[in-house]
Amino acid sequence: MQDTLLIGDHVFVDRLTPTGTKGFLGRLLPYRDIRRGDTAVFLSPADPGTYLVKRIIAVPGDASISRRENCT
Repeated sequence: MQDTLLIGDHVFVDRLTPTGTKGFLGRLLPYRDIRRGDTAVFLSPADPGTYLVKRIIAVPGDASISRRENCT
């Protein structure tokens, strides 16, 4: 991911769009399914208070193969 985001870069995150809403607000708030190549920001399970930025490489139904030395 270093080609897109560099260490020390600042990122603005929209926390409402990817949540998806049903009912009345579903028509007012934009929503789309997560796609390959999207960037996801979430809290680290190992270090509370730290946000992780990751790229989506597969969606449900996809098969992915990774080599251990390339996983971070």
